[in-house]
Amino acid sequence: MKPTKKLIYVFTAILLIAFLIANCSLKSVHAKNAKKINKKDSRYIYPLAFFKHRQLKLIEQLTQGPKRWRIALTSMAKAGHILAKNHIKYSIIIVAYGPGLKAFVMKYDKKYAETVKTLNKEHIKIVACGKSMKESGVTPEMLFPFVKIAYPGILAYIAEKEEQGYAFLKP
Repeated sequence: MKPTKKLIYVFTAILLIAFLIANCSLKSVHAKNAKKINKKDSRYIYPLAFFKHRQLKLIEQLTQGPKRWRIALTSMAKAGHILAKNHIKYSIIIVAYGPGLKAFVMKYDKKYAETVKTLNKEHIKIVACGKSMKESGVTPEMLFPFVKIAYPGILAYIAEKEEQGYAFLKP
């Protein structure tokens, strides 16, 4: 893939995520502001239209500690819900390594368990780093059953997905 094309995809993906987080639901924004929004007004951006006939491919890293999990996980869950609601084909993957790995350990922090289950319900794939698991003493049995494991580590998996056209997000 040409670097220019890849840059356009990354920029569009970032705009989409920012738009989704800011507005939570495209349909509700249009319903509330239908009379106020002038579609010819150049201030408004409608990034979902770009993906009506394309698949949105995102891979997000989760490496931070618990303070950032809520934002990262809920934004991806909302994005999956909004994309599905708007009939946009998508493939979202969250790769977890380092401190972010513990977000997917079932007994570590129960307040995020429902959000993690929502990610699975929205068909967002979660992949844990096998090397991080080994270093932190996490066994496959400790993870949610739907979490996949990249063995021996996550680096080659991320590179493979980028080569397949995924935009790599670092929150």
